[in-house]
Amino acid sequence: MKSFIIRVVLAVGLLASCFSVMSQPSGIEGNCTPKQKNELSIAARGFFDWYNQESKSIQKITLVAKTGAKGTYRIQWKGVDSFMNILQTSGMFNEEYLDNWKDFFKTRDRFFVEQSQSKGVASGFEFDLLLQTARPSTVLKDLKKLKVHFINYTEDAYLVEVSVVNWYLVYFKKEAGKWKISDVSNANDE
Repeated sequence: MKSFIIRVVLAVGLLASCFSVMSQPSGIEGNCTPKQKNELSIAARGFFDWYNQESKSIQKITLVAKTGAKGTYRIQWKGVDSFMNILQTSGMFNEEYLDNWKDFFKTRDRFFVEQSQSKGVASGFEFDLLLQTARPSTVLKDLKKLKVHFINYTEDAYLVEVSVVNWYLVYFKKEAGKWKISDVSNANDE
């Protein structure tokens, strides 16, 4: 019981710090060393620059389409393979991130089978998948304004707050000496 209470207190503290970060830019440097700060800044900027170059190719991939006599949505697995290949070959994302995308597509496909969705925008595909916004071009055109803020969690994992037009939380984990993305979330309400 005592260890459960300690875990709850730690979790609440961590969540409180995350929500305070999301509510306004923090600029908290945490225990980030100058070397880590430089590496993480390069990695965060690198992600947005990479996506700026790859976004048009990625957006052309058919990930979901209406199929069958009823015209219900289904995941297009060849498209998913292409999408996953682009992410994997970039070298920016860790296996956890890639696995989360695989789970996302499996979950969406099950949903389409169970719900027989045939109207409107395919559920789960209303926004750009990587930037989680309906207006990715607005974010990508202002990359010169990109700013990176650091929040330290552990020696090998950092939450990086990135501001462009929107605020993004990018979670990095160090693997084999390289910072890799394990999550990207849009901290704005859209």
